[in-house]
Amino acid sequence: MIITHLRAENVLKYARLQLDDLPRLGLIGISGSNESGKSTIGETICYALFGRTFSLDEDHLTKIIRWGENACQVTLGFVVGDGTEYEVTRHIDKNLTQGARLVKTSDPDNILARGNDTVTAMIQQLIGLGYPEYVESFYLAQREISAPHPHSDAVKSIAGVLPLEQLRDEFQNEIERHKGIMVEADDNHIRLQGEIEALGVVPGQLEEMQKRRGALLESTTRCQQQAIDLGQKSAAYLVELEKYKQAIGARFRSRLLQMAFLLPGAVAALLWFALAYLGSNEMVTGVAEQLKQSVQLGSGHYQYLVYAAAGLGLIAFILWIREMTAKYRIAHFSVVTSGYLEGLEKVQQHRASGYDLALLDIPASAIDVAIDDAEAQNLRHKMARQQAKIDNIREASELEVTWLNEVSKAESELAAEMVEQINKEEQRTKIVDGLRFEQGGHEQALEHSNHQLKVLKTAISLLDGATENLATAFNREVRERTAQLLPMLTQGRYEHIKLDDNLNVEVLSTEKGDFMVFDEVSSGTQRQILLSVRLVISQALARDCVKGDQFLFLDEPFAFFDAERTQAGLNGLTGFRQLPQIFVIAQEFAEHPQQFAMCIEIDRTATELIA
Repeated sequence: MIITHLRAENVLKYARLQLDDLPRLGLIGISGSNESGKSTIGETICYALFGRTFSLDEDHLTKIIRWGENACQVTLGFVVGDGTEYEVTRHIDKNLTQGARLVKTSDPDNILARGNDTVTAMIQQLIGLGYPEYVESFYLAQREISAPHPHSDAVKSIAGVLPLEQLRDEFQNEIERHKGIMVEADDNHIRLQGEIEALGVVPGQLEEMQKRRGALLESTTRCQQQAIDLGQKSAAYLVELEKYKQAIGARFRSRLLQMAFLLPGAVAALLWFALAYLGSNEMVTGVAEQLKQSVQLGSGHYQYLVYAAAGLGLIAFILWIREMTAKYRIAHFSVVTSGYLEGLEKVQQHRASGYDLALLDIPASAIDVAIDDAEAQNLRHKMARQQAKIDNIREASELEVTWLNEVSKAESELAAEMVEQINKEEQRTKIVDGLRFEQGGHEQALEHSNHQLKVLKTAISLLDGATENLATAFNREVRERTAQLLPMLTQGRYEHIKLDDNLNVEVLSTEKGDFMVFDEVSSGTQRQILLSVRLVISQALARDCVKGDQFLFLDEPFAFFDAERTQAGLNGLTGFRQLPQIFVIAQEFAEHPQQFAMCIEIDRTATELIA
């Protein structure tokens, strides 16, 4: 950027300061005695650009106001690299009430930025540098010239190292952040593990409890159903047993009655046949005579014998049918007995297996029903041979049913008790699952942060390599350019210097023919060397950061220089392509005022400066 004009009211010494139409090319000399207000110009420019000065920070800005006044105002015009001209205005009063605005000179009514911070940020964007870089490069305040600090932001910006170091710092902060995340995640993981262990949830225990309760409910249903089935089958079996016994008696009676009716019927039929067809036989005649005398059955009544035989035969047939019915019932009872015995045996085998007792986790004595398996088996054998007594069968059936009911009751009660246990276990398991899920999140955070640490460390290693290469290239450039400028400032006495990574200087003396440590040369020569290094750095910054023409403000750069050195210094300031406008302050310029594009002489007693 190039300064076009500077106006101020009540700033430091001056009630009014007005520098218009400043030359954009060449040296601008500002001379005057001590405390005449020369440095005020540099301070005013610095305040206009950045809202502070080299000697006054933000906390002491009211000291910039001229003594006895309540407020001050500064207006600065400047041109940036693309040729656009801007004007910045700032003001401040004793109450630290501040204001600022930025406009284009061609369109002053259109305010581009308003407010100190906003204006400062936009100016920094326009000119390509901030206050630290400006002070370290383009503004040499009234002070001893010192070697540029190798770790200053200005030098780093010029060398191209600052963005890399800023990025490195960001990466290092990220590393520390991820380390903190890992420590926190590890602590949380350990804490959660302690909470999980304190809950004492055994893996798979909930599933086992649910499985056991399901088995209890299933067994309860089975026992209840077996009890109902056995009770019904037992009742039906006892009914069939009564019918079976009745069928046995009916069959026996039917057989006896059949003989009782079938034998007389056969005799009546035989008599009828003999009397009807064998009447000439003496024996038959004798029988007929006896029948006639005893039952008064004459020959005309022989057909009654047929009727009697038929009737008796019919009764015998009916009795035979009854016998067949009884035999069918007896045969059917064998099938019923076989089915009942099969069902009874299944119940007894299930009981004998001990499954329900194992499920209940109780001994057999806990069930208040005693059943002798040997007696039960003996009873089944008797039942198979139809030799068991009804009372024994009924008692055995009732015992089995009672046992099933007792077992199903115990299983049902235990299943009901397990509901609350399962609910509690489910709650604990849910808590543990939640804690494990949270643990998983911390494990992922650990894994992610560990991966990020590796990536960031690799990135930092690459940045360090790039930074070292850039710093080496920068030092080489400073050495080469300083070697070109130094002879001009020292009348050829010193041509070469050495700069290490910390910008420590060694200079080659043509008289001694060797490099000398910086402290071995005179203070005037030191200032010449340091001025040349600073000019080279300023030129590099203008070229690489500002990317356009840039003014340079040198406040007393030739202090303690003799006339010869001062003249050499002035000669060395000309010809910088990136630094066409250079302000030079000195108490006086004895010779060659024609070297200056503009000369400003300041009266120590004056409170106004208009040029």
